[in-house]
Amino acid sequence: MSEKGRRIRQTLKETGERRSVFRLKIDASRFSKEKKDYLERLFLEKKWFRNAVIASQEIYAFDYKTKPTTVDRTRR
Repeated sequence: MSEKGRRIRQTLKETGERRSVFRLKIDASRFSKEKKDYLERLFLEKKWFRNAVIASQEIYAFDYKTKPTTVDRTRR
């Protein structure tokens, strides 16, 4: 393997170590339809939810029942 290839591999490894990954299993068989719908929607919108949690500065006290925001699609 070339030196460039080794540097790229090392950089990717370091990047992977810096990022936190959470894996979880959910037993949805005991959830109500409302909770299942909520979780499905949450995973669809995880990018925006994650950004909202990070922007809140209070990660562990985040109010997960926040109302959705409107998106101004005219500004690009």
